[in-house]
Formats: sequence, C-alpha cells, structure tokens
Amino acid sequence: MSLKAFRIRTLKYHKEPSFSLIHDQSFMQFIRRKADFSKIADSGGILKINIETIESALQEVPDISIRLKNALKEDVRLARSRRRDHVLYYCS
Repeated sequence: MSLKAFRIRTLKYHKEPSFSLIHDQSFMQFIRRKADFSKIADSGGILKINIETIESALQEVPDISIRLKNALKEDVRLARSRRRDHVLYYCS
C-alpha cells in the first residue's frame, strides 16, 4: 500500500447508482467477504471490484433484484469493452 495520496483531477460517474451500500444487503455481504472493502470509508470513497467477483455474486447471491442484476451486467460489459478486469465505483 502506498503512503501517498493523489488529487483526482476529474471524476465522472453515471447518474444512476449501480447499487446501494445500505439497501443491497445480500450483495454487500458477498462483496465484503470477497473484495478488499477496507479501503472505503463510511463517508465515501472509491471501490474497486474485480469482474470475476461481480460475476460470482450474480451466480451465488440468490436474492439480487433484477434492477441490480441488470446494472451489474452492464458494468461488467462496459469494463470488458474497455479491456479492464475491474469496475471502479464512486461511493458517496
């Protein structure tokens, strides 16, 4: 881990959130077990989730809403189209 902090020059994010840290409980429990969730503070931050973790959640979490499934699938599709192995989420 680096001890340096860098200013973000530009942060663009989608108008609609992909998921809620509070309301999408089952998904968040899965993510807390599978991803490094320690880097995000309660007040907000940047969360990086690998595509494999998102796809695992889609398969393994039984009560993900259709809205959440569609949002996550779109996030994965966009990441793959940009040749990325992860999705970055701005949490506020």
